[in-house]
Amino acid sequence: MKRIIPYILSAMLLTACSTTRYIPDGEQLYTGIESMEFANANIYAGSQTGKSAIEEVSYALEYAPNGSFMGSSSIKMPPVRLWIYNAFHTSKRGIGKWIFDKFGAAPILVSKVNPQLRAEVATDILKYYGYFNGNVEATVKDNKKNAKKAAVSYMITLNAPSVYDSIAYLGFPNAMDSLIGKSLAAGYIKKGDQFNAANMEEERNRISTLLRDNGYYYFKPSYLTYLADTLNTPGKVSLRMQTVNDLPEETFRAYRIGDISIRVTNNTGMGYIGQGKSDTVSRRNIRYIYNGEKAPVRLSSLMRNMQLRKGELYSQEEQQRAMRMLSQMNIFSSTSLNLTPRKDCDTIDVSLTAQ
Repeated sequence: MKRIIPYILSAMLLTACSTTRYIPDGEQLYTGIESMEFANANIYAGSQTGKSAIEEVSYALEYAPNGSFMGSSSIKMPPVRLWIYNAFHTSKRGIGKWIFDKFGAAPILVSKVNPQLRAEVATDILKYYGYFNGNVEATVKDNKKNAKKAAVSYMITLNAPSVYDSIAYLGFPNAMDSLIGKSLAAGYIKKGDQFNAANMEEERNRISTLLRDNGYYYFKPSYLTYLADTLNTPGKVSLRMQTVNDLPEETFRAYRIGDISIRVTNNTGMGYIGQGKSDTVSRRNIRYIYNGEKAPVRLSSLMRNMQLRKGELYSQEEQQRAMRMLSQMNIFSSTSLNLTPRKDCDTIDVSLTAQ
């Protein structure tokens, strides 16, 4: 390596004076972001939603140039790896090719950065956070000393964001509608809040979880959709959440726990401890199956941790809690909890296998 360093340095000295030596005609070397200005940010971006919008827009626009300092789009150091690229660009074999492959970095072109496309993406991000009249403009600034170099400036205009004027949950069966109505205080979107598509997604997940925790085993976030009217009143959004069309009937059926069966085996990897036929104990509508003459774990201990009872509404939260509690017992190498809804009724059977 000590012999290689002087070789690299001497080659770099011959090419350091020109970072644009191998820039194709019609292209420009991207030298970073010259400026990124947010117009009206002090007026319209004081909320947490506004701050999130600025953060995401900035992230979408930033792109590190050659010689970037710790990934910064504006703070630069000497582009050493670009110098190495230029110095050994024509090397096809030997140590020169190895240095080129190991340490060189190709010039980052303005066309690769694609400032106009980034501005369009950033404009969409503004709309995502309620700035429907916001806009992002990109300007390529040619270098006055070298026409093959250019920086980029961005102007982000934040106009007044839209807020929720009304929020409605429509088309749900009465039982679902009642659950949703009682939970609105915990909602992620409320009248008067700034429009925020991220919060709308959180609300969609919340409603789905609420329903699954109250028996609706088949419900999914993808079964919910939004309709938003942004034209009726400028700056106001009338929002409605509803289920998508043509969902299967079982989607709207609240399931209750049916039969519960538990199978526990002590598995050493070579067979079962306690060889012999399986034994079955039935107690309180629960079938407990195990190998050997004696149950390896008390049924009462399993049920205390499982927290699923016949006749109770299915709950996703209770299902997940059961798996956590069984795992925390630290006596099983693996556990599997399967739920099987019965056809044409509101019962779901539970089967636990542990070993």
